[in-house]
Amino acid sequence: MLPDEATAVNVFRDPPPPAGTWIAGWISRDSITDQSCEPNTSYTYRVCAYYGSDEGECSTVTVHTPPTPVTPPPPSTRPEAVIRPQASMNGLNTVFLNWGEINDPHTVKLRIYRDGPDGRRLRYTDSPEPQPGPPDRFSAMYWDQVEQLAQHYRYTFTTYNRDGDSTSVSIDFHVPGAPPIPHLPSWYEPEGEVPRAGIGLPTIAAVSWAPDRVDVFWVNVRKPGGTFAGSGPNPDPARIEHVVGRPENWGAPTHIPLPNAAQSVAASSDRVGALDVFYSSGRDLWHLHWSPEAGLPEDSNDTAWAAPVELGGTVGSGPTAIAIRPGRTEVFYRTPDGMLGRRWFADGTWQGEQKIQASIAGKPSALSLNPAHIDVYYRTPAGHLAHRTSLDDGRTWLAEEDLGGAVGTDPSALALSSKSIVVYYNPPGGGNLRRRPWSDGRWYEEYDDHAATTTPPFAPVPIRVDFGLATVSTAPFRAYMFCGHLLPLMRYRRYR
Repeated sequence: MLPDEATAVNVFRDPPPPAGTWIAGWISRDSITDQSCEPNTSYTYRVCAYYGSDEGECSTVTVHTPPTPVTPPPPSTRPEAVIRPQASMNGLNTVFLNWGEINDPHTVKLRIYRDGPDGRRLRYTDSPEPQPGPPDRFSAMYWDQVEQLAQHYRYTFTTYNRDGDSTSVSIDFHVPGAPPIPHLPSWYEPEGEVPRAGIGLPTIAAVSWAPDRVDVFWVNVRKPGGTFAGSGPNPDPARIEHVVGRPENWGAPTHIPLPNAAQSVAASSDRVGALDVFYSSGRDLWHLHWSPEAGLPEDSNDTAWAAPVELGGTVGSGPTAIAIRPGRTEVFYRTPDGMLGRRWFADGTWQGEQKIQASIAGKPSALSLNPAHIDVYYRTPAGHLAHRTSLDDGRTWLAEEDLGGAVGTDPSALALSSKSIVVYYNPPGGGNLRRRPWSDGRWYEEYDDHAATTTPPFAPVPIRVDFGLATVSTAPFRAYMFCGHLLPLMRYRRYR
């Protein structure tokens, strides 16, 4: 506060303001506002009172301005390293990638790249739309088909947020070379006969849900007395026959009553005691189910089957069916326009028909090597063996692979283990049964199949199949083959 007799006040600052400028702000008799200061700087002010032209007393004060306030950056949404990938071999040419589910809320895209021979982007996945239930933002596995063996590959997993920021994690993996050609077991003589199994149409299906059990189904148009279904004064529809073996101890065949005429049959089992039977009637696909709660079919004389249900779709061939895991069943068939038709049971309900691009002539055959692998084999119009494969539970399908060969009948594909497949078929015009093996990721050339005799002179015997070929595995490298004989009879062989 200045004395009343003071006539003016002057304020000096050290360091002074820029040359040629005054202290910015407003000066009154008792205060000053200086607006020319820099942050985080010390200033000394000298305030002097004047009495006319005479300078009076002066006082000083030192002030330190605070630093410039720091505004914290907004929280980052950059994806963290949420990928923890692993790699292993699943067959000779297949690398199995597994990384666990990505549930980071900021991650919206996933890319997988492969560096090395034939390097390329493998997968391009965006986050699905939010849905109720537990988060499942990205599938957690991928099967990579590599063409070159004994090579080093690097897999890079890149995740992105909504702003385009990315985080990458890489793993290195060495694909081993091809093993030597394995020794494969074979079918053994002598042939057996399924008793009292009259065969009327060239269609047989076999399924096993226990190592000591085989369920065989077939369509029978023969009636007592030698007539055929649909003929005579009281025509009835062709029916599905069923017989159980444990093994070599065959029960009596029983029949499953149907409301319509069956033309082809397929069977699968997704758990112990459960049976699913599919048949075509005209262009319609039908489904029969046996629940484990009903006991065993042979104990009930096949009378407790659930009523047939029409699944829809447009069938142009007999169906084939596989169960790839409990609660998941796949059915395939040729559509009238020559494509691969698909119906599948998942999440407790049957899904709509899917058409998969393929060139099919006749009935396909399907198998599965693991709970997410689906393989469908078929004869092409050119008489070659071809297949379509899905490695991610049917979400996507690899391009059709034409294996060549000379195929004259519908093939029957058999998985002897998770690393061994054999596809059987007859050549055009008939002849010995042919085998096309795949083992540890490698296809071998087709050749005539032979059975090993169990009596001297132990000479290999060619296998002949008239019609209705069906194969089923009961345990690793244990299997059965069923076929129709022109007499008519149903014969079978054991594989070991």
